[in-house]
Amino acid sequence: MTGAYAAEIRRSRITLAVLVGAAAAYAVQQMMVYPALPELGRHFHASPGRTGWVVTSFLLGAAALTPILGRLGDQYGKAKILLVVLVMFLAGSIGSAFASNIWWLIGFRGLAGCGTAIFPLSYGIVRDEFPRERVKLGIGLLSSVLGFGGGFGAVASGAVIDNLSWRWLFVIGSIPVAVAALLVWRFVPRSPARAETQRLDIAGSLLLCGSLLALLVAISEGAGFGWTSTATLGLVGLALVLAGVLVVVERGRRSYALLDFEVMGARPMLLGSFASMTVGFTYFSSFVLVPQLVEIHPPLGASGHYVGFGASATQAGLYLVPSSIMMLACGPAAGFFGRRFGSRISLAAGLALASVGATGLAVWHGSVVHVIVGIAALGGGIGASLASLAGLMIELSPPTQTGIVNGMNTVIRTIGGALGGQFAAALLASAVVAGQSVPTEGGFRNAFWIAAVASGLGALTALFARPSARRFQEPVVSQVEA
Repeated sequence: MTGAYAAEIRRSRITLAVLVGAAAAYAVQQMMVYPALPELGRHFHASPGRTGWVVTSFLLGAAALTPILGRLGDQYGKAKILLVVLVMFLAGSIGSAFASNIWWLIGFRGLAGCGTAIFPLSYGIVRDEFPRERVKLGIGLLSSVLGFGGGFGAVASGAVIDNLSWRWLFVIGSIPVAVAALLVWRFVPRSPARAETQRLDIAGSLLLCGSLLALLVAISEGAGFGWTSTATLGLVGLALVLAGVLVVVERGRRSYALLDFEVMGARPMLLGSFASMTVGFTYFSSFVLVPQLVEIHPPLGASGHYVGFGASATQAGLYLVPSSIMMLACGPAAGFFGRRFGSRISLAAGLALASVGATGLAVWHGSVVHVIVGIAALGGGIGASLASLAGLMIELSPPTQTGIVNGMNTVIRTIGGALGGQFAAALLASAVVAGQSVPTEGGFRNAFWIAAVASGLGALTALFARPSARRFQEPVVSQVEA
C-alpha cells in the first residue's frame, strides 16, 4: 500500500511538472504581445484601434473556444483534448510569426486564444489524477504560473523588441508550446472521470459564441464607438438577447446541453463567478496601468501632475517582476490555506490583499518603492485569488463537469479582464495634462481606486460562496469504480 501510494505521488509530480510547463508556455505568450503593440502598429501601418484587435481577437478566441473545449475534455478525456489545444495553440503561434498583414495576425491570434483552455483542462486532470490531499496544492501552483509567466513575458517582450524583431516573440514562444505538447502526449495519463459521450450541442455553442462575441466587441470598441452610442448599446443588447435564447435552448436539452444550469445557476456558483470577474478586472487593469505609469516622463512645470519615472519598455516590464514573484509564492500558499479553511476563505483573503495593493497604488505612487510595494501586494492577492478560484470551482462542480465549469469560469474572468483593461484605458484617456497627451495623476488614482473597490466587493462576495452540495467533493475514483 505504501509503495503504491509512493508511486502515485511520483506519477502526480511528473504530471504536474508537465502541466505547469504547458501553462507557463501559454502565460508567457499571453502577455508578450502587450508591450509589442506600438511596434506592430508601426510595422503594419495600422491605427491603434486596429492594432488593439491583436489583443481583442485573442480574448474572443479564448471566450468562444474555452467552454467548448472544456466540455469536449469532459466527454472525450481531458489529456486528449489538452493535446489538441496545444497543437492548435502552436499553429496559431507559428502563423502569427509569419503573418503578412495585420488581418492575418489578428486571425492567428484568435486561433491561439484557444490556449486559454489549458488551465481548465489542467485543473480537471489534477482533480482526476492527484491524491485528494494534494489537489489544491497542485491547482495553486498551476494558477500561480499564470501570473508569474505573464510577468516574465512582459519583461522578455521588451528585450526581444529592443534587440530583435516582433516576429521573434512568436518564434521563441512557439518552442515551449511544442515541447509541452510532446510531454503531454508522453507523460499525462488519460483522465478516468468522463461525462457520458453525447452529441455536441452545436446550437448552444453558436449561441454562446455569438453572445460572447457581441459583448467583448462592445467592451473592446466601446471607447471608440462611444459608450452610449447606438453601436455599443446595440451590441450589448444583442449579447443579452442571445444569452436569453441560450438559456431557453439549454434548459430544453438537459441530456446533452453545453451548460448545466443546475450547476452554473446555483447561488454559490453565481457568487463565485462574480468574484472571478473582479479578479480578472483587477488583474488586467493593473497590467494596463502600471507600465504606463512608470513609462511617463513627468511633465515639468505642471503642478499637481507629477507622475511617472521615464522608464523604457524593458524597464517597465521589470517593475512587474515583484508582482510575478508574489504570484508564484502566493498561489501554492493559497492552495494550502484553502485545503485547511476552504477555498472561499482563501479567495476572500486574496481579493482583500489585492484591494490593499490597489489602494496603496491609488494613494502612494510618487516613488519607485511605493509602486513596487503596491504592485507586489496586488500581485500576491491576484495569485492567491487565481489559485483559490480554481479550487472553489472544483468544490462546486461534479467531476464529470469540471472542464466546462472551469472553462466558463475562465471565460467570466476573461470578460472581467476585458472590462478592467478598457475601463483603465478610458479613464486615462479622459484625464490628460492640458496641451499634452499625458495622463494626469488623477486619472491613475481614480483607475486604481476602481480596481480596489472591485476587488473589495469580490472579497465580500466570495465569503458567501459556500458549497451547498458536499457530494461534489467526493473522491473521483469512487464514482468511476461505481
